[in-house]
Amino acid sequence: NDLLPNLVDYLCHVAEEFFRPTPIRCRMEVADSLPPVALTSEVRHNLYLAVREAMNNIAKHSQATEVWLRIQKLENSLVIIVEDNGRGFEESAAAAGEGLLNMRRRVEEIGGKFAFETKTGGGTSCRILLPLKIVATMHGAD
Repeated sequence: NDLLPNLVDYLCHVAEEFFRPTPIRCRMEVADSLPPVALTSEVRHNLYLAVREAMNNIAKHSQATEVWLRIQKLENSLVIIVEDNGRGFEESAAAAGEGLLNMRRRVEEIGGKFAFETKTGGGTSCRILLPLKIVATMHGAD
């Protein structure tokens, strides 16, 4: 269960179940073949919590009708994007909440990068970029 494809399957399942009782339609775009890279429990846990926080934010604040979970391999990195078509927010308002800060902290703790884009009235996109060589190095250190 510590392989990347297993985590991706789990994240997709979590997203489907999370949005099932809501009026928000959940769409997935997942790369057909992801490398069977082993992930530490710390990496899996932090990625799960960051994605879950993005989903919570969408359900609570976005007024979105659709959400997309996009997972792909780009060069030597894993890219996870959680995007909605909601109302967006003023970036200055993000400083008032802990959610985006927690997501950034979790992703940076495992050697990744976190970014978000938002436009008032135009939705929000949270992007996680995790170099797979860092994951392999971390796994080798176990």
